[in-house]
Amino acid sequence: MGSGHSYQHHIFCQLDIPIGGGLKLPSFIINNKGLHALVKCRNSREYVDNLCLFRCLALFDGASLDCERASKEKFYQYCHERGLNPNKFAGVTLRES
Repeated sequence: MGSGHSYQHHIFCQLDIPIGGGLKLPSFIINNKGLHALVKCRNSREYVDNLCLFRCLALFDGASLDCERASKEKFYQYCHERGLNPNKFAGVTLRES
């Protein structure tokens, strides 16, 4: 069943960069009607708060696309459980997740 070809996949994770933080998503992701890019809030202003992970978790738990309340609850719970200051939050890295 072999075609004589061998494939290798290499995945490089940057463990110390915040998940979803500081990245400008490509237009093919933002404009994809099958995805919720979560890059802008209701009033079309871009998010700058590094809470992308908590928005994703809120949607996964059933929140509507206007998930700010649910995502903030998850964020404050995360900070409380880890003894973090919410005002100095820089994002969640893969190393921390």
